[in-house]
Amino acid sequence: MFTSTVGTFGLEMDEVLTDTSIQRPVSMYGCGKLYGEGLGRFYRNNFGLDFRAIRYAHMIGPNVTTPGHWAPPMIQDAVLGKPHECIYGAPDSVVSMIYVRDAARAAAMILQAPKDNIVMINYNVAGIQAFISAKELESILKSRFPKTEVTYKSEMQAQSAAYLTRLRPLRAFDDSYARKEWGWKPQYDTPEAIIDILSKT
Repeated sequence: MFTSTVGTFGLEMDEVLTDTSIQRPVSMYGCGKLYGEGLGRFYRNNFGLDFRAIRYAHMIGPNVTTPGHWAPPMIQDAVLGKPHECIYGAPDSVVSMIYVRDAARAAAMILQAPKDNIVMINYNVAGIQAFISAKELESILKSRFPKTEVTYKSEMQAQSAAYLTRLRPLRAFDDSYARKEWGWKPQYDTPEAIIDILSKT
C-alpha cells in the first residue's frame, strides 16, 4: 500500500487530471512519489506483488499546515474568526480537496478491495473533483463566516500569475477509476460539506 499525491502532476497539465494523464512533477516531493508509484507498478507487473496506491488531492483537516497548502489554514482561520494571510497561494491559485476522514476511508477501501479489482494500480482520489480557486473559497467562507478576512502576499500573487500562464485552466482531479474499480465515493464532496465538518472538529 502506497500513498501518493496530486503533486506528481506538474508541467503542461491537462485541464482534467485522470489516472492516465502524463505526470511531470516540479518538486522533489512529487518526483519521489512518482518513483514510488512506478516502482510499485513494476513489481506488481513483473513479480506479482499485490501493490496498490492512492494519489490524494490536497488534504484538508484540523491543524493541517503542510508547506504549500493554502486551503486548510484559510478555512481554519475563518472558522476561528481570525484574519488570514495566505502565504502559499494567490487569488487565482487552484486546488482539489479531500477531507482527512475521506482520505482515511479511501485507504481502508483500497486495502480491502479484491486484488482482481485493482487494474489501474495507482489511483487519483478526491473529495471534491472540481478545482476551486482561493478567491472562490474565500467567497464561500465569507458567506458562512461574514467576518472572514483574507490577504495575499504580493510576491505569491506574482509567482502564481507567472506560473499559471504556462498552464491550461485546471478543471478537475478525476477519480473515476477508483469509483469504478473499487467503489470509491467521498462523504464530503462539496466545499460547504468540508467547511461544515471542519467547523465541528
